Amino acid sequence: MSKMELDKAGFVGQPESELDVAYLLGLAQGHLPFPFVVTAINDTFPDCEGVDPTTGKRITIELEVHSRLESPIPVVSLRRLFESTAALRHRFIYRPRPESVRGQLQALQAVDPLAHAVVSHFLNVILADLRQRVPAVVVDDTLTRHFSVRYGSGKGLLGIYPSGRLVSAGIDDTVKTYGDSVTEATRALREAVSTVGVLRTEHDGVPVIAALERLMRTIDQSQRAPNG
Repeated sequence: MSKMELDKAGFVGQPESELDVAYLLGLAQGHLPFPFVVTAINDTFPDCEGVDPTTGKRITIELEVHSRLESPIPVVSLRRLFESTAALRHRFIYRPRPESVRGQLQALQAVDPLAHAVVSHFLNVILADLRQRVPAVVVDDTLTRHFSVRYGSGKGLLGIYPSGRLVSAGIDDTVKTYGDSVTEATRALREAVSTVGVLRTEHDGVPVIAALERLMRTIDQSQRAPNG
């Protein structure tokens, strides 16, 4: 993708929520096949309300990621509108989301090279170092949304999205799986993940990996303990 495309783009990727569609609607508002002034965006029906400024007639719009072709009401394909309107053509660059999480991370190299570099470093360097110290570390890349870090064949303890967003396992679920001894270590990991939120530099993962290692070692001890 060229720098010129990125400079002109308002949205690069594949819309996956009604919020994404609402943003695209705003970009395309002046090019809709009917005059329309927004009066409200709602989180309940209807998604969008407005008026026709030429007649004062009330207009309601339902925002859908995928159009319902069988719908009895008029359907406007924003993707087709962007592709067919010269002034909009470079405001929305449609990029289907790769099915694999590895593919999604690779796709970021063109549109967000910093996120690609930081997440790649976390996966390929920081977690590789942890695996040297705690061999039971497993990085699962078979999920469709995020990478999952597990202890052996257990449940995921840490999730890493291609964007760098981090999520951690719930305390109740982890305790149910590994016992009460992991309560404090799980809480510490959750606090570290909550503090960092999103990996933005190669150093952001340090407190998270320290907390994850503590939890992994606590689990390891609980697995080795008699009657554990």
